[in-house]
Amino acid sequence: MKNLVLLLLFYAATVSGARLFEEAELRRTAVLPVIDGKLESLWFDRAVPYNLGDHNGKLNNLIVENYLTIVRLLWDEKYLYAAFVCSTDAVETRFAKRDDPLYESEICELMLALPDGNRLLELSIAPNGVIYDALVRWNRDNRLEVATSYDISGLKSAATIRQIAAGRLVWTVELAIPWEVLAPFRPGNGKRLRGNLLRYERLSAPELRSRNIPATGTDGAAYLPLSLFPTQVRGWAAAPSSLGPLRLTE
Repeated sequence: MKNLVLLLLFYAATVSGARLFEEAELRRTAVLPVIDGKLESLWFDRAVPYNLGDHNGKLNNLIVENYLTIVRLLWDEKYLYAAFVCSTDAVETRFAKRDDPLYESEICELMLALPDGNRLLELSIAPNGVIYDALVRWNRDNRLEVATSYDISGLKSAATIRQIAAGRLVWTVELAIPWEVLAPFRPGNGKRLRGNLLRYERLSAPELRSRNIPATGTDGAAYLPLSLFPTQVRGWAAAPSSLGPLRLTE
């Protein structure tokens, strides 16, 4: 099983990740995924694998060798489903309550633009399964207003951590987001959303931090952001320009 997981990670990296993605495809599923943090064959048989790259949308050796992250997306009439598989050497997760500042640690994150055009749904999950969800709005001064009091009604989520080799862990996330939170958007073949999928990793090993390029004026070498669509910045990016098209297909 360990060898199978590593093979799947390597295969997805070589066939689907060494390029910029123009859009991501959500394939319809007639079978409901079990949201338990353990990906069943449905995800591998039905969903398209996408690798998360750096802030410019590219893969590099640091990512492929140590922090490969693969996301898959599915949908049905009730839910948008997302799954992350994250390779790492260590896991840092020091928060325990919903809406704790998970962004100060390690997370997987999903951003979705709401139909009104000026708000985002932000959903983050830590390796221990703790959730952070909020509504993000741009005001007239182009500044962010974040409502952390917002909770996604009907959200399903799970995360698991497995050791697959000495010094090598894989943590897996599954999310099911009710379409109702994106009303009046209605799912259907050919419909499009705008969003992004991201992962933020704390680099524990000094030799890995030395291979990471920090943001100007920060100690960002210890902090590795990855995303499906390029954000053009190394830090947290919720700007509309960081969102790409998510297309629903049969």
